[in-house]
Amino acid sequence: MFSYEQRIKVVKLYLKYKSWAAVIHELGYPSRGALIQWVKEYSSNGKLRKIYTRRKKYSEDEIVYSVNYYKDHGNFKYTCRKSSSLVQFTEEDKKQAVI
Repeated sequence: MFSYEQRIKVVKLYLKYKSWAAVIHELGYPSRGALIQWVKEYSSNGKLRKIYTRRKKYSEDEIVYSVNYYKDHGNFKYTCRKSSSLVQFTEEDKKQAVI
């Protein structure tokens, strides 16, 4: 993760150079995709968020189930397969994925 100061430095440097490659070459970070995202956010809002939060991939129930399953059975590979089968998709989700 990059601090707020690092991200704002990158954005301001981009606004100065107007080149993704020049900024990344000079600083050595971030990825092009992250830089584009930060610049878009700064351009639309005039500021960057201080803290980024990530959406959880698994619910608390899924995590507890997986940990307990691993404790009971001890096979990591099988636990991963078993736990991933807990994720249920609706028919609408499946159709959207295909489209």
